[in-house]
Amino acid sequence: MPLITSQIFLFLLVSSSTINIDNLLLPAPYYTIYLYQIMAEPEPDSPLPPTQSLLPDNYALRKLPLDFLLNAGEAISCISTHKSNLYIGTTKGQLLHYYIFDDAEEYILILSLQIPGCENHPVKKLLVVPDAEMCLVLCNRVIYPYTLPELSPCHIGKIKDVNDVSRLSQVKNPKVKNKHDKIIVYTSNKIRVVQLLPDTVKLLRDINYAGAVEGFSSAAGTLANYSNICLVANDKNYDVVDLQQTRRISLFEYNPENVANIAPHIVPFMPMDTGKPSEEYMLTICSVAANSMAMFMNSLGDVTRGTLIWLDEGYPTGGVAVQWPYVIGLFNLAENGIKLTFSSLTTLLVVHTIDFREFSEKAMGLTDVNNFNLVRVEEGVTLADSELLDLLAPVRCDGSLILGHKKQFLKLNVIFCNENSLHCLYTNNEHVAEVKKVINALTNNDIASLESSLLTFQSWGQENGDSFAYRARIVLLLVLGNFEELKKIISNADFPSMNFDLRILLLFDPAFPDKDPLWKEFTLESSLREMIVQSPVKNLDPEFKSWLLHEAYTVTDNRNSSIWQYFRTLLYEDSKSTTDKIQLVDSERSLWQDQNEANEKLFAQLKKNNEYLVLFKIYQLRQEVDPDFNALQVIELGLAILSGSNPIPEGYKLEAGTLTVGSETMDLVLLVFFQLRNHISNSDQYTKKLLELLKIHPDKGLELLQSNKGGQHKSTHRFILKELATTHNIDTKFSSLKLEYLEQSFLEQLEDGKIDIETLDELFIEMEQYLESNIDSYEVALENIKILHSTFQIEVSLADLNWPKLSWIEFLHLHGRKDDSKELVDLYLKFYELLVVKSLKSKPIKPFHIKHDAFTYLSRCFTESSISGLISYLLEKGEYSVAEWMSLYGKMPLPRQTIYFEGYKMQLMEMYQLRASTDIEASINQLMKFYLEIEDQRAKNNSIRHLVSRFGRKYYNVCDLLAILPNDFPVVHIQEYLVSVVLDMDAQRTDTVMKKTLARLDAKFTEKVRKEFEEIHVAEKSSN
Repeated sequence: MPLITSQIFLFLLVSSSTINIDNLLLPAPYYTIYLYQIMAEPEPDSPLPPTQSLLPDNYALRKLPLDFLLNAGEAISCISTHKSNLYIGTTKGQLLHYYIFDDAEEYILILSLQIPGCENHPVKKLLVVPDAEMCLVLCNRVIYPYTLPELSPCHIGKIKDVNDVSRLSQVKNPKVKNKHDKIIVYTSNKIRVVQLLPDTVKLLRDINYAGAVEGFSSAAGTLANYSNICLVANDKNYDVVDLQQTRRISLFEYNPENVANIAPHIVPFMPMDTGKPSEEYMLTICSVAANSMAMFMNSLGDVTRGTLIWLDEGYPTGGVAVQWPYVIGLFNLAENGIKLTFSSLTTLLVVHTIDFREFSEKAMGLTDVNNFNLVRVEEGVTLADSELLDLLAPVRCDGSLILGHKKQFLKLNVIFCNENSLHCLYTNNEHVAEVKKVINALTNNDIASLESSLLTFQSWGQENGDSFAYRARIVLLLVLGNFEELKKIISNADFPSMNFDLRILLLFDPAFPDKDPLWKEFTLESSLREMIVQSPVKNLDPEFKSWLLHEAYTVTDNRNSSIWQYFRTLLYEDSKSTTDKIQLVDSERSLWQDQNEANEKLFAQLKKNNEYLVLFKIYQLRQEVDPDFNALQVIELGLAILSGSNPIPEGYKLEAGTLTVGSETMDLVLLVFFQLRNHISNSDQYTKKLLELLKIHPDKGLELLQSNKGGQHKSTHRFILKELATTHNIDTKFSSLKLEYLEQSFLEQLEDGKIDIETLDELFIEMEQYLESNIDSYEVALENIKILHSTFQIEVSLADLNWPKLSWIEFLHLHGRKDDSKELVDLYLKFYELLVVKSLKSKPIKPFHIKHDAFTYLSRCFTESSISGLISYLLEKGEYSVAEWMSLYGKMPLPRQTIYFEGYKMQLMEMYQLRASTDIEASINQLMKFYLEIEDQRAKNNSIRHLVSRFGRKYYNVCDLLAILPNDFPVVHIQEYLVSVVLDMDAQRTDTVMKKTLARLDAKFTEKVRKEFEEIHVAEKSSN
């Protein structure tokens, strides 16, 4: 083509509506743009760039893995998406519904659906209308509505005579409550605005327009809720239709030479080279068979950009799509074959051309390219991005992948579609290549490459701490040892808002991750971890580590966060001396005075490390707010150190009750005593802890007692001073005191209305130990008890008719608490009561070894595993009523008179539960056997008489009882039992007779009522 001269240019300005230059036909409104471009281009004879068989840099192709259920001769005709759903229409009127789960990598087929009556018609279009929750299927010029997302048929009626359908553009404004449920339907003679309602289709507007084959609603303006402009193509022209004014403005023809098989393309896109993005539209034109172009306009109908020309490429009959910054088209020209072109939207030049046959063979493994179409899916299909997933997959510190983590997906809009496959075009993620470069540089210790990557990450300008580039940059700075720059970033005022987790930097130190539970939830990107693992840095610089811990402690805004608390703990651990730690505690005075979980956790760590003086400093700060707060803990810790139960750490020294480390000292005896005196008001606690202190340091403790005689505990002090006046032998003298104060504490709890089983156990153990170690000191009392027991066995006789028999414990209550025996007998009776309650509370009781028959009796009564054996033992010891009680309840009885539990008798008695009937019967038989073997006839008869009188009616029938009684047994002794049995039998007979009599009376009465009813009924009938 020769160059156009200025004269020709001027001539063209005034020519008719169309011009023809070397068979290139252009509409008049655009010829000046085109001519300007031609004059600026080189001569057509100059060689074009060679055709490439590969995609442009950074582009890639992936097949969408799908299972297609297609019949013979059936092919894919259209596709659409909605969220995680993929919808495919076929040439045989079939719909395929696929779904991809968040944790899956591929779509799975959910549903295949045949459109009724469309078995031989292709699905032309699938339009998703989310606000109406519908998917509109255009097939055989009819719109079939289906529900989203499951594609159930909607019974709102079909829309017929349809060539195309599009959504009505609306303003995206949260203040506007209108639903986006309106569509534009393009029929053979009208353009219709329709609203989709749940139960019907509502026609909003009808505009006369003949022959529309394709249309698109342009972006709505800011002054209207709905778009008034519609771009429409009929069989010849592109037109602009004003829906409000019902005007038609003709633009230009898209096939002026009537080239065969040319379809219009109206392609919307969002430009990225304008200040404020505003939707534009590309309209394609076929000038001649070999040449075509694209024009651009905005939503107001104004021309934008210029003209994109495809010379000797043909027309994009295979489809055209915009993926910024390219227009991608599939051109088919007989002499050139099928070409895939990439044209720049910024330069309006073809920048890349591919032989599609060669490309499909290499990239897709397909040789048949005649049925390929290029389509752009608005929402995009979803495809798992394995490379990006490998880059960003969250892993734990040990590299293990977090199960169920969110996968990384690509949203792919440009699709190559043939009969039975979909191939997606996409751009590679630039982060992937850069990270691979960094890993390779770390492996080869290529510092120059690392510094280059550092600049690359920085140039990406990520300003959010959650972004991968920001984190990668910080990691690289540490790898390169650029501590000054690293400190500058971390100490920047904006750093806290970046949400960068400084634990990432701790991973360069082999001490991390430590055992803190916080690390269990910690994750980082797998690529960042790989950088750290491959890094030559294997230890954090100690100075930088200390700085980092202090900075993390300082810069964090949220002091309640678990991350800040963790760095706070590390800072305490990093402090080299006790003095440093105490100074740190001093700097957090107000923080330590608040009781919270974080403080308790750090306190526990300090306690675990035996930082005693630091702990006492913290206690002191807390008591400044609440004087009595933690006093008991201070006392217990002090006593544990003084007693040696808590180890003395290296560097500490304990002498005469004074703890020293470095220049810090503390008199623990003085500390414990004054904590007791000033803060413990509970007399029991006070006495118990003071006794422990005196046991450890008696001399120093006595001095403190003597010098502090006043106060609320003066009576306790006087008592203790009296006991300790002559000796410091704590073990022997203090045991009775400890027992007495434990008992006092237990009694006070009983007065408060509760039996504290823990205190009861403690009192029982202390009493047992006291009796075991001091039993020999009660020689006279033990002899008296022995005499009392002999007296008990004589006085409690089976020959006596009186029942119940007195028990040994009750006998002691009556006769034993006198003179020299009182103290031991009281202990004995209390010991028994504690054993009874422990038994009722099902607390385990171990055999005890107090050297005396009376205590052997108690041990046997409460530790014998066989109830039968225990009953035999009780009978042998003359405990006849106790044996009967044991037969019924299986536990020793509470005495009628108690020392501790007088106010709890009813509550405790309710805890006794009868044994199983068979077990009771067996025990009663055991008693009967024992009584039958008694040689004394009177005792035998009286015992059997009592047993039958009490248990005979329930556990013996007459025949069985008479069978076991001896022949010489006087029946008069069981007269009461026999009379009661006869009365029972008579009552049963009387009951039977009464039932029969009542039955006869009931029958007579019923018959009488029936006859009266019949007489009345007959009388009524005759009267009518």
